[in-house]
Amino acid sequence: MVMIILAYLAPVLKPSVNLLSANKDSSVIVNAVLQFFDCLTKRMYLYCDNHNNISLLYEALLDVIQVYGKEQAEHFKKSDSKEKTSDLILLLSILINVFDRRSRPVNLSTGKTEFAKNRSRIIAAAWNILLSVMKYEFLKLPLFRKNFYRFLKCSTEIAPEHFAKLSDYDFAIVVDYLRSGLQSDYERDDLLASSKNYFEQDISINSALSIADLGFYFAKNTRYDTAIKTFSSLVEPTFAICLNAMWQEEEESSATSTALFSLLCCTEDTCKTYVRKLLSYEANHANRTTLRTAFRTLMAHIPGKRFQQSERRDFHERLKQFLTVVEGLLVAE
Repeated sequence: MVMIILAYLAPVLKPSVNLLSANKDSSVIVNAVLQFFDCLTKRMYLYCDNHNNISLLYEALLDVIQVYGKEQAEHFKKSDSKEKTSDLILLLSILINVFDRRSRPVNLSTGKTEFAKNRSRIIAAAWNILLSVMKYEFLKLPLFRKNFYRFLKCSTEIAPEHFAKLSDYDFAIVVDYLRSGLQSDYERDDLLASSKNYFEQDISINSALSIADLGFYFAKNTRYDTAIKTFSSLVEPTFAICLNAMWQEEEESSATSTALFSLLCCTEDTCKTYVRKLLSYEANHANRTTLRTAFRTLMAHIPGKRFQQSERRDFHERLKQFLTVVEGLLVAE
């Protein structure tokens, strides 16, 4: 049945893109076309085994993104932000649908995901739009915020190389978004809040996992010196989040631990510099010997370029032990 529906709709895909271009000044039609693709991709996992269908959808989606970026960029400067943000929410929803793990076409012989270049091109086109039109005030809108960080996680997992190749300016913006996503509340700077609602927890987890994806990529690709230096600014906020790991749910605790582990792997010197900074605080002088020993144990056995799941779990266990030892002793600010 699903195949029949898709076969029925296939001839409509290209005209829909043309409709988007021809009616660039009609917010109603633009929104309707995006809603059509959102509905079409919501059950994409049901037909992802048919690679011809996937190829067709990837091609149409890339056209939609490119046309939207070309025709709508100027409208963000002229139109009401809320009106245009509704478009971006839909566009992000479409991208999340397409890049959901269940929707990825797999070669049954090799077990590897197919169409890697197609996915990378779509991600690159989407980020070209986002980085050119986004404003920080968009992140105050809950649905946009949720979709944005979910797509960010999809992007870093599928195409981390795209972020490594961004301009210094654009990559610094992405790093700032990652830092913001780690925070427990967008309106506050309280990184040590002891509880989060599910919504903010989802954002924090996706931010942490995005940091982990990029951290492991940079650990294997050390030639991106400038990007790694910018990325290393996340050491302090990530460590601050990890200090609260004992009061986090397991999923979030694991995500933030993995983020810190990835930073240790790709920028160990920055992590050590931060530790020395913490130990230099006057408030930590009395407990310096205990704290130094705890840090050495935590940061031991960093695996170089091997990042197996077992090593991540070992670090998570060491982090739990570290937090138990330093509780009430370590002053981090």
